[in-house]
Amino acid sequence: MGLAVRPFSIGDILRKLETEKGFSFARYGDGTFLVLLGMGGKNCDGASLDSRQADGLERSLRDTTITHGIGDLAIKTGAEQWLTEKGIEIDWVDCNVLHTAGLRGKLFPFVNWLRGRKNLVIGPAHLQRLKGFPVAYFEEIHPTEAAKNIEETLLGVGFAIERERIDTVLLSAGPSAPTFVSRIHEQYPWVSVLDTGSVWDPYVGMLSRKVFRKVGKPYIRELGRLNFKLEVSGWWNG
Repeated sequence: MGLAVRPFSIGDILRKLETEKGFSFARYGDGTFLVLLGMGGKNCDGASLDSRQADGLERSLRDTTITHGIGDLAIKTGAEQWLTEKGIEIDWVDCNVLHTAGLRGKLFPFVNWLRGRKNLVIGPAHLQRLKGFPVAYFEEIHPTEAAKNIEETLLGVGFAIERERIDTVLLSAGPSAPTFVSRIHEQYPWVSVLDTGSVWDPYVGMLSRKVFRKVGKPYIRELGRLNFKLEVSGWWNG
């Protein structure tokens, strides 16, 4: 029959964020289920797949306190069969809500919401160039092997949340992101923990996805004006 996946728009996620304290969102791509199926190698974005990630990912799938988003690549890897075998039932939503809004120049309402929050970003070093909203604390992780230091990362994030009184955590952490979402939300349920994936990459000059490379930097620059109401080309080289 196939997995049932509900549409999830930028308006939907904003309503959740505005009405549900600590609303948190995890995204499941092909890498997630390749790990759960015992595959090695790399996912479509070059992130390393390690079977040691599996327990944390399964735990996040069983976490009923967060919203779960899934994409076509994950479904094609055999997600439905794995979930059925494990007896896990999830009310899935479209995981690409932020990416779709970004490519349509409709991301500004989310960016504007972030401008009123105390944000912590977990991501690779290039995201430190992002200037579209305030970042109270940046936790750098390896761009393709974030899972290797997950405990150390979570420790640093926990200290920062308490010290800086963080209310929003944004994640760009590859296949391990759902584990981060679930574990941070479990410890700090009043904090919104959101897996933003690679949505910010093009605005700092990192054309990490095929679709970003296809549209090119001139179009990305125009999207930046729409999504941030700012000129983003100055963020490309630091």
